[in-house]
Amino acid sequence: MSPVEPLSEQFSGVQAGHCSSDSPSSITAAIASTAARLPHLPAILSDSEVISFSELQSRVLTLAHAFTSQGIGKGAGVGLQAPNGSGFIVGLLALLHCGAVVMPIPAGLTEDELRDLHAEIPVEALVRLGESKSQDSPFTTILCSLPFGFSLLRLSAASAARRPFVPHVPNAALIRPTSGTTGKSKGVVLSHQSVLERLEATQQNLRLTPDDRIVWVLPMAYHFISSILLYLKAGAGIVIARDHLATSISGAASTHGGTILFGSPSIFASLADLPPEYPLPRFRLPLSTSGALAPHITARFCARHGYLPRQIFGIIEVGLPLGQLDETSAPLGSLGYQLAPYDVKIVDDSGNENPAGSQGNLLVRGPGMFDAYLSPPQRREEIVLDGFFSTGDLAVRHPDGSFQIVGRKKSSINFAGVKVFPEEVENILNLFPAVLQSRVHGIEHAQLGEIVCCDIVLKAGAATTEGELRRYCRKHLSTQKIPQQFRFVTEIAMTGSGKIRRWREQ
Repeated sequence: MSPVEPLSEQFSGVQAGHCSSDSPSSITAAIASTAARLPHLPAILSDSEVISFSELQSRVLTLAHAFTSQGIGKGAGVGLQAPNGSGFIVGLLALLHCGAVVMPIPAGLTEDELRDLHAEIPVEALVRLGESKSQDSPFTTILCSLPFGFSLLRLSAASAARRPFVPHVPNAALIRPTSGTTGKSKGVVLSHQSVLERLEATQQNLRLTPDDRIVWVLPMAYHFISSILLYLKAGAGIVIARDHLATSISGAASTHGGTILFGSPSIFASLADLPPEYPLPRFRLPLSTSGALAPHITARFCARHGYLPRQIFGIIEVGLPLGQLDETSAPLGSLGYQLAPYDVKIVDDSGNENPAGSQGNLLVRGPGMFDAYLSPPQRREEIVLDGFFSTGDLAVRHPDGSFQIVGRKKSSINFAGVKVFPEEVENILNLFPAVLQSRVHGIEHAQLGEIVCCDIVLKAGAATTEGELRRYCRKHLSTQKIPQQFRFVTEIAMTGSGKIRRWREQ
């Protein structure tokens, strides 16, 4: 292979040897401390391998050394694209160890979607597990011989790296894409300190121990801060199921002694239908997240397995402020109760706190909240009011103190635990030659939470079919974003200000 110019020579001012774990307050230093205490305990378990904490730490340091030799240092903005598995975990920790600001990217994104994401959050490099995709990409491979099958890619177009990538957040660690009212990604930024505070807050409620084995089936690119990082810091083992099939989850849990299940409502719906010959352990914490667990799923799961699933409600800007973690049942359809050490309240549009049973805006505050948005740059202090963050959800507090989401000001669609943003899908559909206008919305689904549906207004004299639209979407959108239903309509309702009127079907 011909020599490749390392990033350390492309960008000035890079301290290639710097590692954020030099600081005792970093995420990786906390996990390294756990590895030193529990070197022989399993950290990651799957069908193909069992990785101890010492082996995990060894892989992280090996990969981090390779990254620093290529110039990834403190403040570098780097995307990480890897499927569920030990590779994602090793890559994430190695980049954090180097001092990079890491943006996890779903493995299933198309090149079009990757290009759009990069336009909104312009990281200087991409770490990808496995071979690069097509050359029609915002990145080109600069090094393919990194350990453990990783590739390091740089920008196709020459441009100066901006370091630090997030200048308004000292010691930034992670960026999670999110959507604002325009559908553009604002980028939620968390520092090492904020992440550690969030982990401590979550541990107060979950009380994980090295004896725990968490069966993992959610997409890691979307769920990793209050979960994957916490499990490792607490010394608990992460059991990675082969896939999302209920039989695979049963097998992984039984083989590796699962004590906790962390899944979406659709996962619990599938487990409720497990054939009798497939056992499922009595998890001490069977946790459903990413949306309210429908009462009929709770009833079916309990009838099949003899115990109730629990719920926990997460917000990327805040953490896990609501949940039902014991076997006492909250009202069906609720998300449980306020968890320590968070404060949760319901207010009207003027900021006045609502009485129990009255619908209003859900506000939350607590330790480990996000530090800023990336674009436009906004510090947390500019967004919160008296420390409270407005989630964009409409909720009710029941007389017993439990909370229930009754609607959302935000338009995101919750498809099997993955958020789909209507504006992104509409932008693609509106480029189709026969389409005049589109409106994407969610329809509740018994197992998936919601499915993606679309209303289409055709241009005068134009014609197309649902099949043609679906084939077009497959070329430009990842699977979870492709509408499962199309409906041809003559017009789409608009608000007085000229925006699409959002609505949801039950």
